[in-house]
Amino acid sequence: GFALDIEEFVPNLCCVAIPVPDYNGGAPLAAISIAMPKMRFKKGNVSGWCSQMREKATLITEQLGLVEN
Repeated sequence: GFALDIEEFVPNLCCVAIPVPDYNGGAPLAAISIAMPKMRFKKGNVSGWCSQMREKATLITEQLGLVEN
């Protein structure tokens, strides 16, 4: 999963967010998000942004010692 915020709270602002999972995929420990002006947001890029953020989320989980290396 991921979440999108397309001008829900602030005009002309869009956000994409993903959870930072615990080691067994249970409840999220945190979240990572990116925000941008609406003019830079393209739905076709969401998959790529999420993929990059998931890589970082895995690193965060590993660095917190919550997943076996």
